[in-house]
Amino acid sequence: MSNLGKRHICEWGHVFYRRGGCTVCPVCAQQTSDAVFGRLARPAQRALRDAGIYSLAQLATYRREDILALHGMGKRGMQLLEELLQEQELSFLS
Repeated sequence: MSNLGKRHICEWGHVFYRRGGCTVCPVCAQQTSDAVFGRLARPAQRALRDAGIYSLAQLATYRREDILALHGMGKRGMQLLEELLQEQELSFLS
């Protein structure tokens, strides 16, 4: 193990290093996040990514209040997220 952490290779061949138990490929996560949340402002995208939310299915496991409380998430971002969820027939937890 290097000082960067343990070496991992994702299913698409991206090599990355992580400490701790997280094995999510940062390249794949960024591509997924950009594809799904590309209409959001960058601070809102970072807020979701920092919370480990990379898909609408993951987003639907959170309450609206929890997402709104994330640093970088605002009212406009929440409106866009609700629209994206509705398009996929999903919603925030009650």
